[in-house]
Amino acid sequence: MEINEYAERLLLGNRLEDKLFFPSEKLTDKAALPFTTKVSAPGRPEALKFADHTVPIPKLHELENEKQRGYMLHFFANHELLAIELMALALLRFPDAPKAFRRGIIHTIQEEQGHVNLYIDRMKECGVALGDIPLN
Repeated sequence: MEINEYAERLLLGNRLEDKLFFPSEKLTDKAALPFTTKVSAPGRPEALKFADHTVPIPKLHELENEKQRGYMLHFFANHELLAIELMALALLRFPDAPKAFRRGIIHTIQEEQGHVNLYIDRMKECGVALGDIPLN
């Protein structure tokens, strides 16, 4: 799979599986044209689209409650998803960046994907699923 093809899936995919996908085969980095498509928001499943209002973060005293801790982790998981999507956009917008830099971004994307999975697992223990609350 080509890096830009992979990055487009991460950025524009509308399933969580697209955001957490990492190909089993080695990614190739062929010369590609810069990605010029205007993106107002990343592709997301309906439950993970951004709210049109500010969603309050649980207050410190509320974190004594397991469900509220799950909601806080929900905010962190969204932060990790945003990082994946922004790094994918950087890969697409700058195909001529040094190869080592692009590989570093791919490595970081993998780490962020791992973080999302860790948050999802812990959220489940708190009785919260990704998409249960609106996202900022």
